Amino acid sequence: MIKTFKCVNLNQFYPIYEYIFKRNNHKIILFNGEIGVGKTTLIKFLLKMLEVQETVVSPTFSIINEYKSKDGLIINHFDLFRIKSQNEIQNLGINEYLESSNYCLIEWPDLLIDLIEEKYILTNIYRNNEIERDIEIIIN
Repeated sequence: MIKTFKCVNLNQFYPIYEYIFKRNNHKIILFNGEIGVGKTTLIKFLLKMLEVQETVVSPTFSIINEYKSKDGLIINHFDLFRIKSQNEIQNLGINEYLESSNYCLIEWPDLLIDLIEEKYILTNIYRNNEIERDIEIIIN
C-alpha cells in the first residue's frame, strides 16, 4: 500500500504521524531522501508527537540515538549515512534493535533493507522545490 502526502510546512506532518503511528503497528520505519530533504526534520516532528521530551538531533556521528517518550516508549533513531557495508551494519548489532519491541527510525536504510525480516514502513521524501515535499509512505 502506497500513500503520498504533499507538505510545504511542519503543520502538514500531522497526517503523516497519524498514518504511521495510529493506523499501523509496524515498529521499523525507514527514511529515504537526498541530503537536506527533511528526513531528520520529519523524525523530530514524529518524536515530538510521541512525547519525547529530549532534544532530538541527527545521529550522524553517533549512528544511534535512543529516546524515551513520556509514556516510556523507547525509540531508536539511526543514521546509516556513514555506513559503507552490510558487514558494518551487522557489527552495530542492529538485529537486536530490529527484533526488539522498540521503535526503530532509520535514515539512509539502503544497505539495511535486505537484512530486515520484520515488517516495516518505507518513507521516501522527494524535494519538489525549496519548500514543497512529496512524502511517499509504503507499508511493507
